[in-house]
Amino acid sequence: MNDLIIKIAEYTAAENWEDVRQILTDSPELLDKEADHLLSRLIELNQKRLDFAKTEVYTDRLDLLRECRRLGIDRAVDNLVNNPDYVAIPDLVKSEVDRIRIPYEQFQRTRSISDLDLSIELSKELLAKLVQNPEFVNFKINLQNDTAGMFLNRYWLTSNLHDLDESIKLWQEVKEQTKFGISRQDHLLNNLGTGFSTRYERSGDLNDLQTALEYYRKALEISPYRSRNRDAYAGNLGNALRDHYAITGNEHDLEDAIHAYELALKLAPGNSSKRPMHYNNLATAWQDRYDLTGSTEDLDQAIKHWQTAIELTDSQSPASDRAMYLSNLATGLSDRFESRGDLDDLQASIQNHQKAIGIAPQGTIQLPGYLANLGSGLWRRYEISGNLADLDNAFDATQKALDLLPPTATELPGQLITLGNIYSAKHELYGDIRLLDFAINCWQRAVNVTSAKSKVLPGYLGNLASGFYDRYKRLGDMDDMNKAIKHVRKAIRLSSPNPIQRAKLHNNLGNYLHASYKGNHNGKILNDAIRQQKRALHLSTSGTADWLLYLSNLLVTLYSRYEITQDLHELDFLINSWKTVILFTHVDSPNRAAKMNTMGSLWWEKYKRTKDANALNEGVSALAEACQKGLEKAPEEALKSAKNWGNWAMERQAWNEGVLSQRICPFSCGRASISPIRFKSNDLPFYGR
Repeated sequence: MNDLIIKIAEYTAAENWEDVRQILTDSPELLDKEADHLLSRLIELNQKRLDFAKTEVYTDRLDLLRECRRLGIDRAVDNLVNNPDYVAIPDLVKSEVDRIRIPYEQFQRTRSISDLDLSIELSKELLAKLVQNPEFVNFKINLQNDTAGMFLNRYWLTSNLHDLDESIKLWQEVKEQTKFGISRQDHLLNNLGTGFSTRYERSGDLNDLQTALEYYRKALEISPYRSRNRDAYAGNLGNALRDHYAITGNEHDLEDAIHAYELALKLAPGNSSKRPMHYNNLATAWQDRYDLTGSTEDLDQAIKHWQTAIELTDSQSPASDRAMYLSNLATGLSDRFESRGDLDDLQASIQNHQKAIGIAPQGTIQLPGYLANLGSGLWRRYEISGNLADLDNAFDATQKALDLLPPTATELPGQLITLGNIYSAKHELYGDIRLLDFAINCWQRAVNVTSAKSKVLPGYLGNLASGFYDRYKRLGDMDDMNKAIKHVRKAIRLSSPNPIQRAKLHNNLGNYLHASYKGNHNGKILNDAIRQQKRALHLSTSGTADWLLYLSNLLVTLYSRYEITQDLHELDFLINSWKTVILFTHVDSPNRAAKMNTMGSLWWEKYKRTKDANALNEGVSALAEACQKGLEKAPEEALKSAKNWGNWAMERQAWNEGVLSQRICPFSCGRASISPIRFKSNDLPFYGR
């Protein structure tokens, strides 16, 4: 008896499964019923002492002895090595467990919800029976844990909040039953973190996310140093920290997320199949950092990690994971193209989007997003190249994405915006008003299904306003103009403090009001237009392309006020301000000709009013440069400038100048009167990503 007690002490004190295997192999007497009896006595004694840790250890080792008799030592120990949460199934319920297991394994193969429903119902029935059998407490705890996982799986399929709440409730019950015995509690805490994190995604309740963070941190803290799950706990903690950063904007959360992902990579074995996912998550955090800092070095880090994730995937890796990494890499390359302007990045982005679509499993929920991203990339390339094939392919990809999205999908508004942009571009190409109607319809639907609190709603309203404005320019219906003004005013009210977005909105509102003034000559509307454009200029950074555009638009509107006041001081202000526009327009810019043409028109107006010889010389010089630059970069502007110059020359009977203008651009003169300022204002829509 004493020898058996010593062997049991060695057996229960063994710290790893190989030592356990060796002890059982060398001591076959442990497989006798007497060892069961002694372990049962030890369990009862420690229960009375409320020593739940020892109670759990002795219970686990007793279960293992019984499994060794049933399966053999090697197979029973291998089950524990391969599954740290393995608990022996009591003989009395083996048949019922099989009834649960068979449909669940079928569900894992087919994703048939009816099989999952059956497993859940059978599990609930067995749990109800086990309430009356306290001797099966460890098995019951494991079954509760597994059943909670089944509920969570069903929630992910059906979005039924009851299933999510039930999974959290079961895991909390398990935690209460094991709060003194810590065996495998790290796994339980991680599960609870997943439950609360998932509920946060549904509810947006910050308390759920903070609870998830606490559980993830605790799981990582108490997990055994050599636990094979520690990298997963670190990865989940990183995900929750990124979510918290997205809400609070706290930079420390983002830095902690990066550290958590880096820890996950350190903890994951070199051959672990989880390493690609850890690299993907780390890359996503670096991209968040790029969005915060604007540093392309951060974006380079993200792209590097996505490339590593792709390199680590092989033929045995899930195609869905590789497709996701390819799509994320493509998005990073697209962002780098927007930052650095390297067309190779845009080309590589489109190619990776196409690869992601090519390997994504049919029916995967990510496929609409991959198609949408491809559509956005092709649309962007069309904006640059004007290649109609890109425009048509962008339309096809975006339409397919919309066809696959359910009506409640969060991605729906963004795809409607992109489709509206494509219809708008087709309208500009072909002039069919129905295409513009389709664009407006897409943008209106996007606005209708977007929350009033959404950060993207102001941009969507901006698109919708631009659609009504374009239709006003085609049909002249003041109702469309009024809708354009109404929607852009609402966009300004809802917009964030971001000065870039607000400046664009104020600029567009000023343009719409100026166009409205031209229809009704209401001085109050003109003054409001000037006020809005000054606001846009104030919000922008001096010397940037946007600032130059806003200044140009403001001067166009101020010229309308000059036409009323005929104030020469205001004309001088316009001339001097337009010199600033010229100064900031590169000498080789394709817009240089149009800017010089406008400069010439302003000097012409000054000459007509004052007969100032300097104004005459400056005007002729500006128009001559406009013609020359137009021939090099913008033939249409060359023709307009030569026409202005020719008309002005004939008005002054300066025949030599008229001949010179004709030599530069033949057949440019005409009887039509000219507008003193020729400038296309910025009324383009905001393009959602």
